[in-house]
Amino acid sequence: VATANAMGILCVERKHYELAMTLLKRAETWANHAEFLPSRAARKELRAHVSEAVAYFFFRKGKALAAMSYSSAALESYEASGNMDGVAGCLLHLAAAQSMLGHHKAAHKQLFEFLAMVETGRLAQAESTPKQLCLVAIGYHNLAVVQLK
Repeated sequence: VATANAMGILCVERKHYELAMTLLKRAETWANHAEFLPSRAARKELRAHVSEAVAYFFFRKGKALAAMSYSSAALESYEASGNMDGVAGCLLHLAAAQSMLGHHKAAHKQLFEFLAMVETGRLAQAESTPKQLCLVAIGYHNLAVVQLK
């Protein structure tokens, strides 16, 4: 599942959209099979990662509404599992899609929700990982860009 997802993202990066969607749909199918993944929690987490990748696919294709739909699904799964890094990433993706649609107030709302996670310590505790630091930098950058619009 993880390999198909990663290869799908790589295909999106290289603009091989047809192959990307084939790989992402395959990852989505595999993530739903209990015989491949007996753990329900693992299936839910992998489905969230795949939904995020599909959201990225649609974002890159300029289909912000579809991207928002998949990001929202991933957000719900991450919230349920307590994956705060995933929640943070989804909030940033939702804000970017809102901005793409010209809904800058909604993008602000998503970014402020993300920054509230940072301020309250829900994103990182005493020690931050490099990924978390990058998410914070991206969040502040995106907020500055949205405020300029």
